[in-house]
Amino acid sequence: MSEERTKFCPHCGAMIPYDEASCPACGEPQPVLEAASRKPVKKTWIAVLLSLLVTGLGHVYLGRWRRGLTIFIMTLAVGVVASLYFTYDQVMFIGLLFALFSAYDAYLLSRAQS
Repeated sequence: MSEERTKFCPHCGAMIPYDEASCPACGEPQPVLEAASRKPVKKTWIAVLLSLLVTGLGHVYLGRWRRGLTIFIMTLAVGVVASLYFTYDQVMFIGLLFALFSAYDAYLLSRAQS
């Protein structure tokens, strides 16, 4: 059974829900609590760099591990199949395209989260 988090209104002293923007008793706006407003900041450049090093790793860093794993497995599968039909240089170029896509996608996700 989860307990609802509460706080005291600094204006009237009423016990109110923790995430209320204004006090239901007195109507005064509530100050933003430091711990409630702070969320871990993920650096965009780290996500992009990780995606360039290992395709999909930037997504894992951003907490989107399913998406990162999917991109990694798809890159691996396309590389294996492409190696049957294309030269080594062409396969590496395809891998580079996947890495750039992964880095760009990690960039967009990171910017959306911040």
